[in-house]
Amino acid sequence: MVVRVTTGKSVAGAVLYNERKVQKGSAERIQISNYPDEETAQQYLQHRIEVLETYARFNERISKPGAHFSLSFHPSETIPDAQLRTLASEFLQEIQYGKQPYLVYRHDDTNHPHIHIVTVSVDINGDKISDSFLKQRINSTRQQLEIRHGLVRAEEARLSKKVQKSTFQLEAKAELSEAVRRLYEEYGYSSLEEFSQLLRANRIQLNRVGGSQEGKPLRGLTYQLTDGEKPISPPIKASALPFTPTLDKLEKQFKSNGSRKEQGVAEIRQTLKTALASQTLSSNKELKEVLFKQRIDLIDHTQDYFYLDRQRKLIYSANDLGKAYTKDGLTNLFNKTDKPQATLTREEAKALAARVSYHYRQFRENNPLTFESQVAEHFPNTYLVECIRAEGYPGEIAEVAVNSFERHKLSQITNLKEQRDVEQRNSEELNWVDVLGNTSELFTLIDEATDTRRQKPMYSQKLKNTGSRKRPRQ
Repeated sequence: MVVRVTTGKSVAGAVLYNERKVQKGSAERIQISNYPDEETAQQYLQHRIEVLETYARFNERISKPGAHFSLSFHPSETIPDAQLRTLASEFLQEIQYGKQPYLVYRHDDTNHPHIHIVTVSVDINGDKISDSFLKQRINSTRQQLEIRHGLVRAEEARLSKKVQKSTFQLEAKAELSEAVRRLYEEYGYSSLEEFSQLLRANRIQLNRVGGSQEGKPLRGLTYQLTDGEKPISPPIKASALPFTPTLDKLEKQFKSNGSRKEQGVAEIRQTLKTALASQTLSSNKELKEVLFKQRIDLIDHTQDYFYLDRQRKLIYSANDLGKAYTKDGLTNLFNKTDKPQATLTREEAKALAARVSYHYRQFRENNPLTFESQVAEHFPNTYLVECIRAEGYPGEIAEVAVNSFERHKLSQITNLKEQRDVEQRNSEELNWVDVLGNTSELFTLIDEATDTRRQKPMYSQKLKNTGSRKRPRQ
């Protein structure tokens, strides 16, 4: 038996990879275990994904919560599904994943039996499943299972390395093609560098083929799986993948994605502006952690940054968003030592705040913006600073006052949005009840958990309470 393990940021990616094989008829889902409502999980793909993602969000400090195992057997072995399920359960139990929710898929696209197990490395308490000596634990478990179930032992089978190599090559090619196709279709990007960084964030390396042929520059591309840093598979030509993600095809997509990115640029700018204005941040690293909680990856690529918005499925270079959000711009912001400090008495500060508020109201009256949020989200910072300076206040004092007022307005917008989200959630909950009738309470809770910033504590506690009432099946 040959075992391979990969980890990743995206739990959904591993599930979708296997589910698409099921749809194509080259795989079958043979087990769903340790889900709070396995009947619902059988019916709904989104439920299968959301349970795993909710566990992953119990500890957002873990950058790669997804765990994807494949167990490959000798071509001479015929193993029924019941035994495959037992093997999967015993394997996970031995490597300390036995209590985790997991999915098992039998693949039928090679000349030897093999299964894939998709699970998550964060447990219900938010603790990480230990990966200390994981390779040794897996190897020891493999040997025990081979003896216990009378399987062909990898050490005795000369073909084991050949089986492992052929399995890995076939699966690497299929996984690459499926992942690249999904990212190509679902995300908005407008340059080869942006697409390359999108792939990089999903453990795929894009390579350009250099040189020339018959006096013409080569325009070839190759793709490789990575462990997040180094390649773990041989390069595969774009033209050799079923989806054929060639440079010509990508360049057509760059053009069509332009308008989609333009529509989303204001929102991501506002997210960044709010993070910088409302948080006490002192480094790029802290900003990265704040953005990660809002499903935005800050990708550090040599000289500059890229921003991957996983919620809206868009990726931007720092230059797309403005000089303030480049690597140099943010570094300079956090390194400032001469930030202005107010030197006003309490009464003077109160009077100044009243003046800022007055000019803000004047700005609203003179501009055709109906809602308070429209003004606050496009805050007239420069205009207000100039108004305060015109009244005789020093520039540094004006900046402090206006920045403080802006943070106040942004915090109000956050509260308004949270209130709106709660109202929307309550409405959606009623819709689920109408459609699903008496479906388990946990299915509704999983649906609510989509917005982790609002729902995580409640969902976490209720899932744990339910877990104490009903022990997961092993």
